[in-house]
Amino acid sequence: ILVHGWSHDLQIANNRVLNNQGTLSGGITIGQGEHPDSFQVGGAATATVPGSCITNTGRAPTNMDLPFCFDMDVSVHNNAVTQNSSLGDELFSSTPAGAGGVTFCNGSDYYKFNYNWVCGNMSTGDGAGVAQIGYSYDGDIEHNTILFNQSTNPSITTNGGGLLVMGAPDQDPPCALLNDNDCLSAPGTIS
Repeated sequence: ILVHGWSHDLQIANNRVLNNQGTLSGGITIGQGEHPDSFQVGGAATATVPGSCITNTGRAPTNMDLPFCFDMDVSVHNNAVTQNSSLGDELFSSTPAGAGGVTFCNGSDYYKFNYNWVCGNMSTGDGAGVAQIGYSYDGDIEHNTILFNQSTNPSITTNGGGLLVMGAPDQDPPCALLNDNDCLSAPGTIS
């Protein structure tokens, strides 16, 4: 199940998501895996389209990140998400991330993930059962059973076998500074 953007008030409930494989998630993915610059209180980006859904920031401190509002109030509840796998997403340079079971990505603001059975999922990167990756404003994960999930890779360190909550990845370094397989080449050059 993939919910990419602008699916407000969606409910994903009473499903058996079993034995699937994908990159960002094998089971359920909510939000955008891309990592755009955040909108900030008092920042220049707050005037850009689409902007944040919160316009009255009142007493909010300067430079506080505002929600992206791509998928607001999505409720994922009473599902069995079992035996799914993820190869991890290519957007992460150090360790691929993406839960085999359920992944909430940027802009999954005000989401609810409640009363789910997440069991026996696998990832070759960070996250295996449930992952929140990037910036999602005011999400809620509670009353779930998350067990027997595994995050493993023979060549890199992995984290978050059951539940992973992580921010956006660091930007790739320029090739001139660090010889890295996924460094950013200057325009017109080959690395």
